[in-house]
Amino acid sequence: MNLKTQAIVLKTTKYTDKSLIIKLFTKDFGLRSYIVSIGKKSNTKASFQALNMIEIETYQKGNNQMPRIKNSKNYYHFKTIQTNIYKTSVIQFLQELLHSAVKEESANVDLYEFIEVHLQYFDESIDFNSNFHLYFIIELTIYFGFYPQGIYTKGAIFNIEEGHFEMTNKASNIMNNRLSEILYLFTKSNIENNREIKLNVQDRRSLLNDLIAFYQFHLDGFKDLKSIDVLESIFSD
Repeated sequence: MNLKTQAIVLKTTKYTDKSLIIKLFTKDFGLRSYIVSIGKKSNTKASFQALNMIEIETYQKGNNQMPRIKNSKNYYHFKTIQTNIYKTSVIQFLQELLHSAVKEESANVDLYEFIEVHLQYFDESIDFNSNFHLYFIIELTIYFGFYPQGIYTKGAIFNIEEGHFEMTNKASNIMNNRLSEILYLFTKSNIENNREIKLNVQDRRSLLNDLIAFYQFHLDGFKDLKSIDVLESIFSD
């Protein structure tokens, strides 16, 4: 049976000299893995780079075999990401984040469209936004069910374990006052104005590490992300 869907590339692994295993977040079927033969014009290796947005036609010979991609093409072509080292580093980080976080084995169109819209906005923005990845990480928690809760007042801290702002300081796993305020500002921002939040290098690094801890506490199997080191080196320049 042949099926068609749109998909976002989460991971590419070499299978043989002429084929790859591709993990995709598909719009119609959720998280899926496919085998794809590389060589013919419609299935080029370039189509399966980090977070590419593609249309695929798949087929499966038997119930016990991994389905194969028959044809593929990009339905959106990145314009700036592959030529801007800062954007490229952010995309590599977000690919690793999404690969570890997305576990949806059925369709989640809202999540798919969130990722799609934000990646396209990031790509099409003329000026590089060094806050984008932080905003993306925070907003993504809406779709995983642990978006920051509670009423923020000046001096509050964010309890990473409970997932809300509070005035007490009894938990061991918390964001400090400054980072808690910055987190609150992000929750009140949007895709366009989050760039106006002022952060120094240390703020950005510490908030990112705390957000990763937030994910690890609330998402089973969420691992340390190797690309953080590259991201931090880029933002320290």
